[in-house]
Amino acid sequence: MSYKHDVCIVGLKCRDLLVGADMPRYLGGIERMLVALARGLDDAGHRVAFITFDETRGQIEDADGITIFPAFDPEAGIRGIRAIHPKLTSLTAAMKRADAPVYLQMGAGIETTMTLIATRLLRRRMVFCLASDSDSLPETPLIYSDIESKLYKWALRRADDLVSQTIAQEQMLKTHYALTSTIIPMPHHPTRPPPALAKRAPDEPRDILWVGRIVEGKRLERYVDVAERMPEYQFHVVGSPNQDSAYSQSVVDRARNTPNVNVHGRVGEEELFELYCRSGVLCCTSEIEGFPATFIEAWSFGMPVVTTFDPDGVVTESGLGLVVDTVDEIETALRRLFDEPDLHFETGSACRTYYENNFTTAAVVPQFAALMCQ
Repeated sequence: MSYKHDVCIVGLKCRDLLVGADMPRYLGGIERMLVALARGLDDAGHRVAFITFDETRGQIEDADGITIFPAFDPEAGIRGIRAIHPKLTSLTAAMKRADAPVYLQMGAGIETTMTLIATRLLRRRMVFCLASDSDSLPETPLIYSDIESKLYKWALRRADDLVSQTIAQEQMLKTHYALTSTIIPMPHHPTRPPPALAKRAPDEPRDILWVGRIVEGKRLERYVDVAERMPEYQFHVVGSPNQDSAYSQSVVDRARNTPNVNVHGRVGEEELFELYCRSGVLCCTSEIEGFPATFIEAWSFGMPVVTTFDPDGVVTESGLGLVVDTVDEIETALRRLFDEPDLHFETGSACRTYYENNFTTAAVVPQFAALMCQ
């Protein structure tokens, strides 16, 4: 059977989210953003394909109109040559079957290099979307292999189109690589509408939410520090490390041993929806991000953020929460938002408005379509 698509997204870890698995293996911001973009493009009438890891023994799937082409098993092949075969060869074959004029990939890594090589072999366009601010830094702090870092920078300079999520990313690309990019935010595609905004009652439970990969740069330990100071509040942790490490094991053990911290691990869409509904504030303790998918999701619920990272200063400028630095400041900001219902409601209303104006698929997808589906 032959296929023809308008755009193909390379997101190897996205299959579970695309098919609505009860417990997705990967729940990172990149995966959630790419699936939201695919859903938005599909809703707008574009024929969308997706390339993922092979979890179906080579079977092509239909995910509510989006065609999923399996590429390779991440553990397949012989160490030392499997990056070329079966990984690159299988990825190229899957992309050829998808038959799209443009292929989009997000987030720095070996996946970027393989996608670039495959598009050159197929004589097609590649759009690369920056995920984290670190994707625009010459030291590539989130790539731990020197050879992969060099290959990523080689591919970055050769992609046909670059998309930054923020002004900061655009400027860093110019400064460090002399490259230009188009600024387009990533969309959010909700599984169902969030509840209507309402002022919090003084006697409502005081629940706080943290969502992310458990790696050192996310600084979950700061969140646990705050929880220990605020025993009358409930702190929720959603996420897991992609790979276990001494750091992740230590901080998760500490969180689990803190009575008012609930470690949920990976959760499905329904459980995550309920956690957003019950929580009053999203807390971010990261030292570096891109434009966190968790912020967009929280703002769609009218939920303020207390954050150590402020992309392009929008949290401060648009009144979407409180920007902090130290553990003391995080605690003070959280208490203030819960102790001042009027402030919480006004901030939440600003969050909902900002989300609707900037991150719905209706607001974002036309910008991607103009870039990719020419």
